[in-house]
Amino acid sequence: MTVVVTDRGRPILRMVPETEQPGMLHELVASGQATAPVDQGMPELIPDLAPGVDSLAELLIADRTREPGR
Repeated sequence: MTVVVTDRGRPILRMVPETEQPGMLHELVASGQATAPVDQGMPELIPDLAPGVDSLAELLIADRTREPGR
């Protein structure tokens, strides 16, 4: 069963049941045309690119607090 959520009569979300059928990525991997993702989530920060930075979050915060035009 599909459920459609509306906001003031306008559809904003459609929820459909999860299927057990393989998706497009699975089919491409099975045929050898693609490779499956190795990891999930955010990549680790490469220390050589940002020495002294412990995390991507720290790097993002530093970038956002930096003065414009610098």
